[in-house]
Amino acid sequence: MARSAQKQPSELNINLMPKEELGGTFGETIHWVLTIGRYLIIATEIVALVTFGLSLKLTVDKNNLNNSIKNAQGRIDSKSEFEATFREVQKKLDNIKGLRAKHVNNYLIIQEFNRLLPEGLTLEKLELSETGVTFSGSFPTASQLQTLINSFNRSDKIHDLEITSLNSPSANNPKFTLSASAVVERSLFNTPVPATNEQTTQQGTGSQ
Repeated sequence: MARSAQKQPSELNINLMPKEELGGTFGETIHWVLTIGRYLIIATEIVALVTFGLSLKLTVDKNNLNNSIKNAQGRIDSKSEFEATFREVQKKLDNIKGLRAKHVNNYLIIQEFNRLLPEGLTLEKLELSETGVTFSGSFPTASQLQTLINSFNRSDKIHDLEITSLNSPSANNPKFTLSASAVVERSLFNTPVPATNEQTTQQGTGSQ
């Protein structure tokens, strides 16, 4: 038998020389685009790495902040009962202080009002408001009316006397009767509230 002809090995063509680059404007454009593209890819990867690092840091900071808020909220809740009690006590003290100041203020107003009344005038009604005083009374002679008017005209604390009614003596009542009102300047009666016995005792103990 005839032997089959042996297959001849195919020739290998290995070319390690770089291919000839494209020349001209088109080649330069392709080279520039590839170069810029590589830089863009590198820059994008750098930005992605930086963004990832920042996201990790922000996540850690957020967790730390949440823990701090929870701890602070716990401390606030533990002190809320004390704060409510403190506010209630403070409100009561303010109310007491206001009542004491108003009581002293009214006492001084009445004291000044009595000083303006002429001798012989008998009060039948006296009402104090935030802005003025209203009163009625009787007196035996007309000269006392003039004295009353002059007294209120000279005063800067209780002034603007207005006589709303005036009745002459009659068979049923031998005296003059009147009803009047006046303006009270409360700001002129503001004085420090006097210390209580307890405060005076504490101050005396401290001075010793």
